[in-house]
Amino acid sequence: DYNTDMYDTGLTNIPTSSEVRTEYFPHAPGNYGSPASSSSRKLYRKVYRDQHFTNAKLPYNYNALFVNCTFDETLFIDASKTTSSYYNNVRFDNCTFNGPIVTDTPSSLKWQYNCLYFTGSATFNNDTLTEATILAPHFNVNLGNTTPIAGNENVLTGAIVGGIVDVRGNANVYGTIISMCDTTSWTSGYVTNIGVSLTDGGS
Repeated sequence: DYNTDMYDTGLTNIPTSSEVRTEYFPHAPGNYGSPASSSSRKLYRKVYRDQHFTNAKLPYNYNALFVNCTFDETLFIDASKTTSSYYNNVRFDNCTFNGPIVTDTPSSLKWQYNCLYFTGSATFNNDTLTEATILAPHFNVNLGNTTPIAGNENVLTGAIVGGIVDVRGNANVYGTIISMCDTTSWTSGYVTNIGVSLTDGGS
């Protein structure tokens, strides 16, 4: 029931992109274009490369891929609070964040549908909302590749708030990780993992 509507003001919608890339989530090791299993979700990602955004809002169902992009001030990821057809599974590859990432608050966790997935080396220089770097209630937050790659590193200052949070590979978090999803109904999987690798991905 956390409300993030206060951050969804004065923002500019990110326009659609003519470049679309097919990916899967979860994907096969080292291959975003191949499914990890028959239950993987197929995504048609709108692709943005080498762009600069300030106080931006990503409309729902873009399922975007941002490559080498920079975000100043707030980046708001739209979804739906109540319906089942408006989602955002977003991948950021080697991006820089000079402010917080904030999402809408879905009514329940749908980990393949509402997701923030950080691959490569992300740079977080958050000086706008210093108490939280990522504020994403009921979103699946994956910091680092599902197959960790040597040399990639993520450094964050401030809280990371998500539905489920996984930290993979090399990461320094100067703050608090808060997973808001009640996972007691699941006997395994769907839990926050610190230092998770491909072979122990959720148990």
